[in-house]
Amino acid sequence: MRQQVLSLLVSNHFGVLNRVTSIFSRRTCNIVSLTVAETLNPEISRITILIEADLDMGLQLEKILQKQEDVIKAEIFPVTELISRELLLIKIKYDNLYLLENRLDELKQQCSPKVIDRTESTVTILVSSERSRINQFILDMRDFNIIELCRTGVASLNKGAGTLYDME
Repeated sequence: MRQQVLSLLVSNHFGVLNRVTSIFSRRTCNIVSLTVAETLNPEISRITILIEADLDMGLQLEKILQKQEDVIKAEIFPVTELISRELLLIKIKYDNLYLLENRLDELKQQCSPKVIDRTESTVTILVSSERSRINQFILDMRDFNIIELCRTGVASLNKGAGTLYDME
């Protein structure tokens, strides 16, 4: 099993996401992360799906997705061939702000945490980084009182000059 990213260009209309994700459940393949957004063309959306599957399963899903009516393009990539980022919002309740700020200073080189909201007893931090660094940041914050977190799915683009549009 390895992590792979399926990048899809799809028609931007009602029901497309449901039809795409149902393909994964029928094949008992778990979606680790899912990101969907409109492209520069409002009639097309890009879906980025992170899965953990063997290479054969990934290739099979790519072929099945490519045959779907609303799918314009489907391409699978190993995570090593992509530039990927994820966003984390994490709210921490603190007793000692000094300790928390020191810990955030230590982590700045790894993932650039940014405090975006502060109250007398909580701080909300924004982190945008690679998935592995987001996971590590959450582990590093476990010493503090995490009261809530929200993270996006992975957003990915091909390394180099090529684009998903070029691969049609």
